Amino acid sequence: MKVKPLLVMIAVAVTLSGVLLVQRLINYMQTEEVHFEKRINPNWIRGSSATIGEKPYTLNLDQQMELISIVNESELFSQTGSLTAVSWPKLLLYRFSGQPDVTVTVVGVNEGKAIFKAEPVGKDQLLAEKSAGSMKKLIDSSRDTL
Repeated sequence: MKVKPLLVMIAVAVTLSGVLLVQRLINYMQTEEVHFEKRINPNWIRGSSATIGEKPYTLNLDQQMELISIVNESELFSQTGSLTAVSWPKLLLYRFSGQPDVTVTVVGVNEGKAIFKAEPVGKDQLLAEKSAGSMKKLIDSSRDTL
């Protein structure tokens, strides 16, 4: 007779564990889906490069993480003020799982901040780096290693 309460308690614990696991899985999938549409998850990047002319040069891991950080922290650029043209290399983030690669193209500088497009995550919008000069510093450091 003492076995039945123990079996009931085990069955309840297993059921609650299963429900909690399913709930966490659903929350994880929803969070990652929203995150994927707006920002770049570093775990989904397999490599990166700076393209000068037609030749790609691999960025090291620190440079790659800095590029991801710049894109993720960027703000929408409001079209006030003029852009100073620059000829900086195109930056690429290569993704896993057949997802399209992210192409970061700097179109100009406004008030010391790089203005760029990050396709496809930026959805044809111009983005401005949050900290003035961080994109230039990244590009300069990549040229030092090229």
